[in-house]
Amino acid sequence: MTYLEWVDIVLAAAVRHTETDGNYGLVGVHGHMLGSELSVPADDVGRLALNSAGQDLEAMGLADNQYAMFRSNTNGKKIVRAGGLRSQWPGLFRQVKPLPEDLEVLRRIIEASEVRAETFADAKLVELKDVLQGMGVDASQGSAIAIAHRLHDDHCIGKPLITTGWCQVRPSYIGFVIATQREISGQESLVRELVEEWETTGADFKELLHLDTDRQKAEFCKDVLALANTESSLVDRGRTVSRVLCPLRDGDHLSWMPIARHL
Repeated sequence: MTYLEWVDIVLAAAVRHTETDGNYGLVGVHGHMLGSELSVPADDVGRLALNSAGQDLEAMGLADNQYAMFRSNTNGKKIVRAGGLRSQWPGLFRQVKPLPEDLEVLRRIIEASEVRAETFADAKLVELKDVLQGMGVDASQGSAIAIAHRLHDDHCIGKPLITTGWCQVRPSYIGFVIATQREISGQESLVRELVEEWETTGADFKELLHLDTDRQKAEFCKDVLALANTESSLVDRGRTVSRVLCPLRDGDHLSWMPIARHL
């Protein structure tokens, strides 16, 4: 499970308790009860995972997370009814725009921070200077503090833990979205545009794509060349405006999710 999925699950569970029992709407549901329902380990690992999700939901104004009690609010209920936190991503992309160099640091922070398990996920604190050192850039305390403050101002990390020797940071839900989902969401928007356009001289739709044999690969190449030879195409040193729609390659396997690729 990814951290983005985990935060959505915790919000939905908190809203469900609030709507089924008025007492939970007043005082919230205890983290232990929530964790038991979500099959989270009843130890520090599970407690920290719930607390991380609670911190992010509270920071986004969707729930209260105080003294191990989770209480969703009206905004949280609206988000769940709208289909979950993913429905808010377009607004985040418009509003949150960290510096390009900070965005790369954020991606590295997430790689070091995210903990995935079968039934939960977490975003743990990491030492920012270690991340910067691994990138081969200035890893001084001053540089780490400056980056941490900028990312915090952009709501991409929680409040950094800074001492004379530490600069520890934890990526926020918003940070995860900005660093890992912008390109995917852009591809999905392109897919929707192409599906609305359906098959024309400039777009071809492949619901299923098999590339297991040489013959199947040759058939796919033939489809691509056919697009490149249409009047709407422009091919110049490997560049073409023709587009072919095919399933997203996931490692060596093809997943169900379609993706538009510019050839």
